[in-house]
Amino acid sequence: FGSVRSLTTSNPLSQDQFYLGLIGNLPTVWQDYRGQGVTVAVYDNGVDYRHEDLDGNYNAALHVVLNGQTLDPFPEPIQPGQEPNAHGTAVAGIIAAENNAVGVIGIAHEAALTGVNVFSTQIDEATLAPVVFQAVRNFDVTNHSYGPDPNFGAAANFQTGPGVPLFIEALQTGRDGLGTISFVSAGNSIGNTNGGDFT
Repeated sequence: FGSVRSLTTSNPLSQDQFYLGLIGNLPTVWQDYRGQGVTVAVYDNGVDYRHEDLDGNYNAALHVVLNGQTLDPFPEPIQPGQEPNAHGTAVAGIIAAENNAVGVIGIAHEAALTGVNVFSTQIDEATLAPVVFQAVRNFDVTNHSYGPDPNFGAAANFQTGPGVPLFIEALQTGRDGLGTISFVSAGNSIGNTNGGDFT
């Protein structure tokens, strides 16, 4: 971890990123690969695209559009009067926080980020689900680190939900035919994390 820390001392909170030393030889990887040219969508409860560690890497041009309306992925409060939930913003930071001498540093700190708020109240689930999952193909990489609560369970079910054929299509046609890479978290909601077989 020392060699990673030596490269991240300009980002003052990087000393708390214990995982940087657990995922491989980042100093060597960063010599050639820092995420430049890669588009990453964070499917979660929203991303604070104004955050000083994210705003320079944020790509609003890939926001999901439904019936001509651009869906704002900014986090929404769980309850009225509360602060917005920061989970999606934290995930975005782990992926691609900028190397800007502020806060933390992302694993792919030159990648372009876009948020997709799967818990958005802007539109009902039945209409939103097919649209947001169809948008997977627009990105090189997508990250899905949300549980099934509160209202996206059926759509996000990776075995029976309507998103499954859209994920398969993105895997086959995304990334200019190379296939979009989608990461799905394990362990949310204390559920069985043995996923379905998409083959």
